[in-house]
Parts: sequence; structure tokens; C-alpha cells
Amino acid sequence: MDSSIGCLSCNRSYGDKATEVLGPVSWEEVVEHLKSRLFMDTEWIVEAEDELWWYPSDLPVRIYVRDEGTFHNSPDNWMLITSEIEFATFEHEEAVQLAAELNQEFNLGVFVSDDGLLRLQSTLALNPLCRGLLGLFHEQVLAQVTFAKALAANLQSEGKEVLFRDHPISGRRVDVDELLEIYEGDYGLPILNGFEEHVEHVRKGLLNDLMLRDKYSIGYTADDVITYETPRTWLGLGVVNYLPQFIKHGPGLLLRVMAADRRLPLDPHAANTFNLIIGEELPCSQFGPIRVCSDPEAPNQTSSISVQLPYGWLAGMRLDEIDFAVGIKNAVMHSSSSMILVLDFFDSLKA
Repeated sequence: MDSSIGCLSCNRSYGDKATEVLGPVSWEEVVEHLKSRLFMDTEWIVEAEDELWWYPSDLPVRIYVRDEGTFHNSPDNWMLITSEIEFATFEHEEAVQLAAELNQEFNLGVFVSDDGLLRLQSTLALNPLCRGLLGLFHEQVLAQVTFAKALAANLQSEGKEVLFRDHPISGRRVDVDELLEIYEGDYGLPILNGFEEHVEHVRKGLLNDLMLRDKYSIGYTADDVITYETPRTWLGLGVVNYLPQFIKHGPGLLLRVMAADRRLPLDPHAANTFNLIIGEELPCSQFGPIRVCSDPEAPNQTSSISVQLPYGWLAGMRLDEIDFAVGIKNAVMHSSSSMILVLDFFDSLKA
């Protein structure tokens, strides 16, 4: 993996101040973070080497190390941490269409059809400079297991055989972890006073400074959106709290990443291929799906990666403006790098 992914450390000072020496990331660190932040009950987890299963309901999530190594030009290490929830097996065409539909409404993970197996997944490319993204990852896992429980009930009501699993010791979980109540109905956590104003202050101030420092140019700017551009990617970071997922998850940000050097009018099959490649073959983060193009014939329409940066994660960083801006910037850079790696992958197939 190339260390040019553009991470900044949430533990390093901004500007010319001395920086803190950071140690390597480890699977033990990831497990401890997830257990503590998601309040995992011991009787409803299973641990193996580089793998953790959590049973917040009878539809568990598997979290594991997909790959790891060191950077080419740095002693820092990296780990690809993936979460997966398997739902049911369909005819491939049906699963592809269902994944495309679900990805239009859910962007705290990615639905894919893997030869007909419907799966919800996400991946964090973790390294010592982006430990703050573990908070985004655990918020995604919480949203995923909550959404999964509701989706499983819908699939079961339609006669589908859902892949419920028993815990190998505790058996079938008949109740649901109380933490899932946070995202089950209307948003339940209190919105902090001044939070939305703080987001806007950072988004239009320090975050822009960081993006300019990383050779992004600032494009269109309005009250609800800022765009950033490079020769290969176009990014929009905006406030769209009127959408259903933001009403449910609280006032966050929506990130869209598009290719700047070409159109990607992807149909459901092509989008599914992209999402599988990011999730299984490329060494990058996968926080949200590449969505289908709404109108492939329209010259101004294209597919994009869509990522929700949820309130729960942003609120946890609010007390330190530098951490707050660096966290958002790292999420933007990881998503932008995912798009670039996909474009490189497809270009290599044509070579």
C-alpha cells in the first residue's frame, strides 16, 4: 500500500508545532475499541485469530483483518479491517437489483451481491495516522447491525430464508442488544447545543485549510455544500439533514466522490462489480457504496461514491477543532483514494 493516501494524525498538532511519535496499529487495539464503544456483552461475542463475531441479535456481524502490511516508504503499518453481515441467497440478478436499491437509501456501508449472496459490508484502511476513523467504523457497524435486523424481518416476511446464526455457546439470541435502540426508530440521542454551527465553522475554516494544503482546489461553495477538486476526482461535502437517513442518524455530513476525468454511467451490475472490487481486491477503505447512475443517457449524470459521516462520530470529536477537521479530512481522503484505485484498476484491465 502506498502511504500517499493522505492521512493526517488526530494526535498530531496542526501547523508548525512538534508532532507526536505514534506506535503501530494492532488488531488488539481494534478489538478493544469495538468492545468498549459498542458495549459488547462477553456471552455474545466469539473471538478467533484476527477475527471477531458480535451477536447483537440472531444476525451477527463478522469483523476481521482482511489484509495487513507496511507502507513502501515508511515504517508505519496498515491493516484492512472489514465488517460483514450476510442476509440471504437469491438469484444473482435479484440480489444485484436489491443491493442497488438498498445502496440508494443506506450509505453507512455497502450492499453487494456475491454470486447471489446479499451482504452488507465496509472496510477501514487503518494506519497510525488515522486512528480517529475507528470511531467512524464503529458507528457504521452499529448502524449496519440495526438496519440488518429490520431488513432481515422484511426478507423473512417475503418468504426468504434469512441466514440467522446461533452463537456456538450461548445459542440463538432471542432478544436484541439494547444499543440497537439508538438507530431503530426516530433518532434518540440529544443534539448538542451549537453542534451544527460548529460543523459549519470547521467545514468552512480549518477543513478548507487542510484540503488546500493537500493540493485540493476549492470549487463551488454555498451554505449547505463545499466542493473540492483534483485532476481525477470531484468531491462534494454537504449538509442534507432533510434526507430520511439524516433524520434517523442525526445531523451529519454527506460526502459524494465522483471521477473528474470521465463519466461513470453505471447500471446495477457494473455498480455491484465496482463495490465488490473495492471490498475484496483493493487495499482501501470502503465507507459507502458506488451508486448506480440515475440517468445513464444524461451527459451531466454519473455514478459516485456516497458516504454518510454520522452525527455520532462527529459529536465525539467536537471538543478538539483540530481532531474534528482532521477526522473529516481523513474520511474524505480515504473515499477519494478508493475512487482513484478503482479507476486505476479498470484502466489496468484496458492496458
